[in-house]
Amino acid sequence: MLAGLAIACQVWARLRLRAAVVTAVARAAVQLVLVALVVRAVFTVPVASAAMLAVMAAVAIHTAAGRLAGLPGARRAVALATLGGAGLTLGVLFALPALPREPRYLIALGGIVLGGSMTACTLAGRRLLDGLRRRPPPGGGGGGRGGAAPPPPRRGVCQLCRAIVVIVPFGSIRRSESLPVSAT
Repeated sequence: MLAGLAIACQVWARLRLRAAVVTAVARAAVQLVLVALVVRAVFTVPVASAAMLAVMAAVAIHTAAGRLAGLPGARRAVALATLGGAGLTLGVLFALPALPREPRYLIALGGIVLGGSMTACTLAGRRLLDGLRRRPPPGGGGGGRGGAAPPPPRRGVCQLCRAIVVIVPFGSIRRSESLPVSAT
């Protein structure tokens, strides 16, 4: 019905885009049918659910790591954080008798948890990159002699990580720039 309305509007406006609209509608219909078949398979065949969850995890890792292209080792760190965090979270949720152990719940919660992990990795990585870019150059930040030497790279990264996010009890998260830093 909407496709017919779009074509009627184009005829009325004397636009010559009817073929493009028909092609787009046909492509969308085929895609919706394919997605419906995949969703049906995912919800009825447990192996398909596991495959779908694996694809979702791979896409989340690829997306977050791609957003952190300037950070060396980002792909490995994102993969470890995403798989570890999502695996633990979903494992606890489904180990407890709070939720039915059905594919539809696994896929829905898996998508939510993986999406949150992807966002958290992206934000933490971008903040780390920003902090690394703001560090004084090696040899002192004063541009000459007598400038204070920057902390060793490992210590500097640890300081930045502490400044990014601090998890406090009961799951609340707060930013902190003035945490005491130990000499690690």
